[in-house]
Amino acid sequence: MESRIEGEVSEKAIIEGKVVIGEGAKIMENAVIKGPAYIGKGAVIGTGALVRESSIEAGAVVGFSSEVARSIVSSNSKLHHNYVGDSVIGKEVYMGYGAVTANRRIDNKPVRAMVKGKLVEAGRKFGCAIGRGTKVGVNAMIMPGVLIGRNVLVYPGALVKRNVEDGGVAK
Repeated sequence: MESRIEGEVSEKAIIEGKVVIGEGAKIMENAVIKGPAYIGKGAVIGTGALVRESSIEAGAVVGFSSEVARSIVSSNSKLHHNYVGDSVIGKEVYMGYGAVTANRRIDNKPVRAMVKGKLVEAGRKFGCAIGRGTKVGVNAMIMPGVLIGRNVLVYPGALVKRNVEDGGVAK
């Protein structure tokens, strides 16, 4: 991957390593992007945000003071003061202020995810996968290995320890 900057980057932002910044993207003051990283067309990386080894797709917003590490944030998703680690965030997902994805077990055992009724080892670090159109409320916590379907509503302050099916609710 060759570095390329087609968007607008604040002179106070820090760009390190191989980074592609698409047309119309905006990187705000004091944002840090550490490559390899891809910032898609029209994406916004907010003031004080940190993006490490991640792909932020077209139209996505990584808002003020959010951190995204080794993750994919799909198009038109919005993060606001969040931590997203080792996760896949689907299209048009909204994460309310302070919502986090945990990516490592506190006991340092491998993360396991329930996939089609089978427990699968996902390695030392794996956050979650969140499906298209899901809305995550403020200060919600999503534990490692959780799979959340499409159009799910995660209530503010929820502690999500198990998978949530398409159209479901996590309280």
